[in-house]
Amino acid sequence: MAFKIDRHFLSTLPNEPGVYIFKEEGRIIYVGKAKNIKKRVSSYFLKKHDLKTELLSKTVDNIDFIITGSEVDALILEDKLIKKYKPKFNIQLRDNKTYPYLAIDYNLSFPRVYKTRENHRKGVIYYGPFTDIETLNSFLKIAVDFFSLRVCKTKIGDKPKKVCLYYHIGKCPGYCTLSIDESIYLERLQKFKSLILGNRKNVLQELNEKMLEHAQKLEFEKAARIRDLIRFIEKIKSKTIVYFRLKKDIDVIGMFNSGDTFYISVLSFREGYIASKNIIKVKGIDLPDNDIVSQFISRYYIENSPAGIIMSRFEISKTVQKFLSSYHKRVVKIVKPKKSLKLVEIADKNAKHQFIIESNKIKNYKLKETLKLSKDPLTIECFDIATIEGRWAVGSSVRFYLDKPDKSNYRAYNLGDYSSPDDYEMIKILMLKRIGSKRDLPDLMIIDGGKGQLNAALEILNFFFIQIDIISIAKREESIYTKKDIIKLPISSLKLITSIRDEAHRFANVLHDKIRSKRLKYSLLESIKGIGKKRVKELYKKYGSIENILNKKPEDVSKETNIPIDIVKQVFSLYKK
Repeated sequence: MAFKIDRHFLSTLPNEPGVYIFKEEGRIIYVGKAKNIKKRVSSYFLKKHDLKTELLSKTVDNIDFIITGSEVDALILEDKLIKKYKPKFNIQLRDNKTYPYLAIDYNLSFPRVYKTRENHRKGVIYYGPFTDIETLNSFLKIAVDFFSLRVCKTKIGDKPKKVCLYYHIGKCPGYCTLSIDESIYLERLQKFKSLILGNRKNVLQELNEKMLEHAQKLEFEKAARIRDLIRFIEKIKSKTIVYFRLKKDIDVIGMFNSGDTFYISVLSFREGYIASKNIIKVKGIDLPDNDIVSQFISRYYIENSPAGIIMSRFEISKTVQKFLSSYHKRVVKIVKPKKSLKLVEIADKNAKHQFIIESNKIKNYKLKETLKLSKDPLTIECFDIATIEGRWAVGSSVRFYLDKPDKSNYRAYNLGDYSSPDDYEMIKILMLKRIGSKRDLPDLMIIDGGKGQLNAALEILNFFFIQIDIISIAKREESIYTKKDIIKLPISSLKLITSIRDEAHRFANVLHDKIRSKRLKYSLLESIKGIGKKRVKELYKKYGSIENILNKKPEDVSKETNIPIDIVKQVFSLYKK
């Protein structure tokens, strides 16, 4: 059975980087990465695609997602999940290669810095993986050009050796000759590691000082090399490398408190990466957050095998830790991060977005039921009219999508002048113009007015056989008129309707003021003998506004427009008054 995707569900997806997972009958059929999960997933269902993508979107019956720390983290997780589950709609790479790492081999004297695709050797620290090879190569270049770190495979022992090519081309000071103390090298290496992890400030400061020092000594070639290196470092967009590989398996606990319900997420990191996500709802417990998480951990891990380390931002009782270690017959540690909260924040975000998805479903359902609508009011348009005694009438249409203004779909309609105010006729003209625009109709229309204005709009809709949910809202009592009833909405629902109505009113008034101001200026100019409609249009076309005309000299205006000087002076005299 195909999953019915609607815009409401898509709107509840997070505007966060991560991985989205399409399922069919519980089986993963596609895994994708996204800089923005909401936009990427929505594109599958709101746009036209090729045959394969169309088939994928029609096969899906469930969608899951995992929020990650960055787009690159998402790319790495996508790669891991594809290799693990082998979804039928994903491309399977036969060489099974992984993204490369930057490695520092501490098994060697003067630890070597190099690029590799492995990540399992003892005594080697791995940074990465890097999805952008250019960034990895940039770090290696900095390691050699600035920090003079070792990249060669020469074994350095107790006896000095002959220098290699790197020494002769100025890329290495000759560590194999044993002429340089290893402690100096390790100090340089530590600064390089700091740069990899995003601490660029100290390195850039040191580089700038050296550049100035060389420049003062007139060593411009050396200063230029350092200048280029500074630019090179500044080009590295990310302050930290893509993902620092975790050395141990960890379960990270996140939580979101919605008031009466707690959403608790468990992100399981295995072999350094997110392996799975699980979210559990806990209802109706009047306890502090840390007590709730303590109880959750002790109960959840009776049925689930924990990692060696469980991470949470809450203080968890040592008793829980002892219980889990005893129950699973191995050491289980529960830790609270002291500095970096990145992993916990990711877990918290996953929990929060589960709440958003569920709460939006409930809120939308309530509005639909209260107003007795035929469908969920995901898109709402409100119509209002602004006029003074029938003159300069303007109609406005504002659109809201899931409680948020969609300003790209705001529209204004010039309704002309009336000898006397006629709201019903103006509403009819406004509805005709809206229907004639051929834009998609909303799920719900709101008319600013009472029963009469609603009936005027319905007359046009019925004439064109358009079946759509429509209501009106009266300003005095804030009563809601439907085709059959008068409804008093609860405060929460009424607040949404009135906020949309007020926005339509504001938009109409702004446009009305502009039109009225422009027409008043036109009529004032036309009152001067010798200036008709033609000359008014020429003046506005050339100068744009009265203010721009008055900023010039009358003689210049007369010369530039061929309008007699005495008439131009009348314009200046009139507007200065």
